[in-house]
Amino acid sequence: MSAERPGPGGPAERSRVRRALEFTGILRGGRAGASERLMSTVALFAIILLGLILGWVKAVLVTVAASAVVVVAVLVVLAVRRRRRGGPGGPTDPPT
Repeated sequence: MSAERPGPGGPAERSRVRRALEFTGILRGGRAGASERLMSTVALFAIILLGLILGWVKAVLVTVAASAVVVVAVLVVLAVRRRRRGGPGGPTDPPT
C-alpha cells in the first residue's frame, strides 16, 4: 500500500492544476472545441505577455529612479565642493 503524501507534484497538487486548467478552458477532457482552445491559448499568452511587459516597465522605472538618485547625489557633491572652494555662493563670496 502506498501512502499519498501531500507536497509538490503530489496528487493534490496535480488535481489543483487540472482544475485550474479546466476552469480556464485549456483542458476539458477533449470536449473543448477548436475555437475554445484557441481563445484559451490566446488568453494564456496575453497574460504571460502582460506579465513580461509589466516586469519590463517596472525594471525601466527602477532604472530611471536609480539614475535620478545618482544625478541628484552628484549635483549635491558638486555644490558642496564649490562651496568649500569659495566659488559662487561659497563662504568667501562677498554679501550683496
